[in-house]
Amino acid sequence: MIKYLLALALPVLLTACSSHRGKLNTPRLQAITIHGENNPWISFRYNKDGQMTTLTKHPNANDTNTIHFEYDQQHRLTGMRCELNTHNQVKVTKSATVKDWDLRGNIKEVDFFDGDKQHVRTARIQWQNDLPLSLKYTDLQQATSWDYIEGNPTWKNIAKDRREDTTIYFTKASCDWDNSYNPLARLANQLILADTIPQGHASEPLPDLANLLLHISFNNPSRIQLDEKLETVTQQGVMALSRSTTVQYMYACNGNGYPRSANVYLHTKGYTQFNNTCNTVVDYSYE
Repeated sequence: MIKYLLALALPVLLTACSSHRGKLNTPRLQAITIHGENNPWISFRYNKDGQMTTLTKHPNANDTNTIHFEYDQQHRLTGMRCELNTHNQVKVTKSATVKDWDLRGNIKEVDFFDGDKQHVRTARIQWQNDLPLSLKYTDLQQATSWDYIEGNPTWKNIAKDRREDTTIYFTKASCDWDNSYNPLARLANQLILADTIPQGHASEPLPDLANLLLHISFNNPSRIQLDEKLETVTQQGVMALSRSTTVQYMYACNGNGYPRSANVYLHTKGYTQFNNTCNTVVDYSYE
């Protein structure tokens, strides 16, 4: 029930970590769990080479949404498959096949398919220093750009509502950064392929808090400010609505500078001007 309420709350995460020792090898994040609960909220598994093989969201004790990642002999990410397990019934909801990589093995072109293996669209990604600079879809439904300072981004996104072609969403994110290290910093390819980028889902009634715990950045955010604008063309003209979300994070860290817990505070004023506030604590566990 707590997870359900948080998913209906907007993401605002708090970050403040005291000084820590020098950075060690990146630990493998095993799970993010709401404090006091037995089952994880998000869990991760890896192969013997340290590559992430599954990313699973646990909306409740029985159901899961699992993304399986595949790799080739050159250790490049080659595809993913998303499986929804509801009441012990497993259904493939989408998949992706990587068509091209840059010289460092980052994914450059990806074909996405629906659950019936029908091609939906193709994505093209540009990279710099193993960080994404731009993401564009050939169906012209969405485009994202990132700007970085010391490996930490701000980003912009524009997306059409896939259900209503006359509606467009504009998203802009500004961030402040904590000194703690992000355990997912080297997994930008997997997060993009898994479609966990929060700015890509502006049409949802509220942002997905779970996605706002999965960052493409070197450090963890202490604050994320999301400013979203919805524009719909009608017979009377253009109708515009806005949504503002602030997520603040405050971290407690292990000795190596990676978080062991985070106090997450979120406040949002939605497209309908409805205010929502949430405060929770999540725990990080490692292999």
